[in-house]
Amino acid sequence: MCFAVTRGEIVRSLHVDYYHPERRLVIRAIQEKWNSAQRNILGKVLAIGEETALYQPGLPYIGLANVESDNGIFVESSDEEPEGLCRRFLHGQVLYGKLRPYLNKVYIAQSDGQCSTEFFVLNVLEQTQLSNEFLQAYLTSKICLAQTVHMMTGNTHPRILREDFKEILIPLPPFANQRALVAEMQAARASRQQKLAQADALLAGLDAYLLEQLGITPPQEDKRQVYAVRFGDIRATQRLNAEYFHPERILAIRAMRDRQAGLRAERLADIADFVRDLAKVSAEDDYVGLANVQSNTGELVESNDKDGEDACLRFAQGDVLFARLRPYLNKVHRAEKDGVCSTEFHIIRVRPENKILPDYLATILRSSLILVQTRHMMTGNTHPRLTNDDVVNLVVPIPDNDVQKVIVAEVNHCRETARQLRAQAAAEWDAAKARFEKKLLGS
Repeated sequence: MCFAVTRGEIVRSLHVDYYHPERRLVIRAIQEKWNSAQRNILGKVLAIGEETALYQPGLPYIGLANVESDNGIFVESSDEEPEGLCRRFLHGQVLYGKLRPYLNKVYIAQSDGQCSTEFFVLNVLEQTQLSNEFLQAYLTSKICLAQTVHMMTGNTHPRILREDFKEILIPLPPFANQRALVAEMQAARASRQQKLAQADALLAGLDAYLLEQLGITPPQEDKRQVYAVRFGDIRATQRLNAEYFHPERILAIRAMRDRQAGLRAERLADIADFVRDLAKVSAEDDYVGLANVQSNTGELVESNDKDGEDACLRFAQGDVLFARLRPYLNKVHRAEKDGVCSTEFHIIRVRPENKILPDYLATILRSSLILVQTRHMMTGNTHPRLTNDDVVNLVVPIPDNDVQKVIVAEVNHCRETARQLRAQAAAEWDAAKARFEKKLLGS
């Protein structure tokens, strides 16, 4: 936090962090390892595009949320596509996320398209011996990160400016060496993706297993736009929202209530309490935001996104966190320890007298039986939510305690196996990145 800078070193910026020892030491290491003919600054090997154009519907779009941190894999995202300005890119160009550059969002375009204005569009100059794949690997390395994290400007939304980005120092090994380094990284990436796919497949199969154990067949997707509703049903629910009475939701509830003895269907309000204890975050608190809960699995993941730490809710071990915002993302987490969370969660605490296992409740709340209900209970267009008045009316099937234990045992087994696969994938990928960095700078 405290270091000295000689007056002669201050050449282009008065920003203190620009001269942080971490950045200066990595630059010195690059200069000592690579002679001037084998290193360059990015501004001399790239054209850095910031031109904007109006968003064009139908043309492939990539936002920051579509690029996975650290490895440049494209991922699906529920974030709405923009209607304003974008950047255009061509197949093979590299997109670099300039907002929060520590997130390491770097992507090689697989086709022509358009992207968020929070990307730089990088085009390698023809006369430069630089591989796009090598550039992507370098831009997500710790060697590059040690430079970019000390070049950011802004506090709430830190980003790297174009003129600073051009100053990043880059080693330029011979083209054949670049290809060899990239081949190793691609092999490691493929192995990582295979393990992650195995983990996802394990957890994705749990919904079918759950429904089989319960003996329930959910209704098929129903896209009807016109249907009848009895006046008595409207009076009983005090709801005038037509979507609330969609046949798909009604048939899903009926499927649960028509099952065999030993399985009862209950409203959440009748089996659990909703905890809304406001709290402020302290340094000791474990904070869970929406971005920290993985869709469909409920696993906690790292995230640098904060969705409102000032106002939080306090939860206890065993509570079930159920997302209010965009419930179709299926973010449901069973708390493994006490903590605080975003106010965009409903905190559900089962009542002991109902003999419902928290792990079972979290599993059923992630199931298609619940999604088919929440899809027709959301309110709001831009930020659809499941309100406090509606979440209590979700209907869940409750089997006897022995069946719950069988289901929970299988779920926990699959989850533990998936966690092991993910840990192996992460360790292998970290080792591959370390080898890449060591071959560029040595130890």
